[in-house]
Amino acid sequence: MSLEYRSIYQFILNKKSLGTKTFYSPLLSAPSNIHWQLQFNLDNTKEIEYCSIRIHAIPNKHEDQNQNTVWLSRKNLKQKLFLKDQYNNYLTSGIVDRNYGHGKLNWGYLKFYEWELLPETFIIGVEFNTSVSEEILVTGFLDHKKNPELKNAWLSDLNNPNTSDIRFIVGDQEFYASSKILSTQSKYFQALLSAWMEMKDLYEEKFMKNKRVFDYEIMDTDPTLFLQMLKYLYTGDVIYESSDFLKNALDLYGIADKYLLDELREQTAEHIVSSMTVENAAEILFGSAYKWPELKKVIKKFVVKNFTKISDTSCYEIIIKNRNNYPSFHEINSEILLSLHQKDIFD
Repeated sequence: MSLEYRSIYQFILNKKSLGTKTFYSPLLSAPSNIHWQLQFNLDNTKEIEYCSIRIHAIPNKHEDQNQNTVWLSRKNLKQKLFLKDQYNNYLTSGIVDRNYGHGKLNWGYLKFYEWELLPETFIIGVEFNTSVSEEILVTGFLDHKKNPELKNAWLSDLNNPNTSDIRFIVGDQEFYASSKILSTQSKYFQALLSAWMEMKDLYEEKFMKNKRVFDYEIMDTDPTLFLQMLKYLYTGDVIYESSDFLKNALDLYGIADKYLLDELREQTAEHIVSSMTVENAAEILFGSAYKWPELKKVIKKFVVKNFTKISDTSCYEIIIKNRNNYPSFHEINSEILLSLHQKDIFD
């Protein structure tokens, strides 16, 4: 079945923190079982220093067995690589319209943007927008409710270096986990670890010297939040550990969306919607939900329905006064006004 497919992934980086290090994004899936990874780094080999950006094709099981130099599953896929400032304004972008296959796994731009002109905080990303033949990857995951003893056994092994073969370096903290458990519970990690095993020569720098443990550095996620996600994968339980439950739920929704954890995303969405009121709906929409189309649609519908009350709240007044701090304010506000206009016409 042919589908119009559009997906955007973007990551907030800090110039000082990144320095001369190379940033590798988490595994990206577009569409569901075609995998990619972004690479972004400083090229300081020339007199003028530039940022370079590349998109890597991470082969799935079927592609790895296909020795052709052109993989038909990616032939009609185009990628728009982009760089934005912290307010979501484009600094530069470029289209990648190339074939992928054995012998050519990545394309990009060596001189994407001058390092000196790059703002302190910036956003890199990729947009997929094409017509593709969608294939669904079917996997079976553990139902923790039916296996409470196994859940407890798994949890006792979390963050245990002696029983783990993958180490996540998140900020200034390290977390140890089992690749078998992560692969069993997550399509994302299933694909990522499978790709690493098959392409380990290409990703040699991602392994520890003893080759026993995978090293994976996470640069754009809070360590506490990442540990919450690992606990969910090990137990199936969503444990809100922050005093601000709504903010924590929004953060967990974001990490679930990034790592393709559909059940966690659904559970946190239910918590967000049930916690939404006339007083906080605008902040949820303009401050967070705008980043995720499905959640944005639900929250915006509530805001439109209750706009008369919401527009009189102090929260909405603060957003109006500080609109420049909300990256998609003008876009979303225009959408709300258009929806209200259409509602008046049809009412």
